[in-house]
Amino acid sequence: YAFLAARYLPDGTPDRAFGEAGRVQIPSRDFTGGQFDEVVVTSRGDIVLAGTAVFSRRSDGLRVVRLRADGSIDRTFGTKGTVAIRLSTTQPCCSQVGALHVGPDGRVTVAGQDSALQRRFAVVRLTSSGRLDRRFGRGGRFVRCWSGDRWGMVSELVPAGSGLIAVGFATRGRSPLRSTIHFVAFRLRGDGRLDRAFGRRSSPSGVAALAAFRETSHVLIAGAGDNPSGRLRDRVVFARLPLR
Repeated sequence: YAFLAARYLPDGTPDRAFGEAGRVQIPSRDFTGGQFDEVVVTSRGDIVLAGTAVFSRRSDGLRVVRLRADGSIDRTFGTKGTVAIRLSTTQPCCSQVGALHVGPDGRVTVAGQDSALQRRFAVVRLTSSGRLDRRFGRGGRFVRCWSGDRWGMVSELVPAGSGLIAVGFATRGRSPLRSTIHFVAFRLRGDGRLDRAFGRRSSPSGVAALAAFRETSHVLIAGAGDNPSGRLRDRVVFARLPLR
């Protein structure tokens, strides 16, 4: 089992200057499954990949890999180019990466959800060398789900000063088939602590926030409307929040 990255030229043909004939196979000796979900190309040309990793039948989490511009694995990052982050020890099925951000200082922030029974929001910060940033959250992690939420997912990260605004959605209900969905946005300070001065406790119901775009002083959020009645109904929903 191996993770795969590929690069293509503007005309759609493989970039043969990247890896081997346009592809890079990344070994997965310590993993039994997973996939890459997000990719960021830094201003230096480095390529940062993040995704889900299954470590065993009862443990999963996230994996981050950094490649050089030519596709070679940057072995100065993490452990020989790879960082493995365990998030839970329940039956693996649902750890996911929904957002990836690389700051100008090279620090990497990965966000999504863990696979605990409550499916919590998860935000993880790494240093530029690929180590957990212990000054962020609790040991490099912010993991939380608010009261009443059964399924939390971060789908976008937006820089806001020294911190980040995490945008996503959560569900409430006894089962996936009988649940409602609502929009969630929260701001983390530079140290990974929740900024309680941001927003209000209430949030628009029936909205799954899927994308966010930074403006000068606001963040514009786009998402899809919920469909609790089961009828065919598509809605596109927008929201605009101040950065401060």
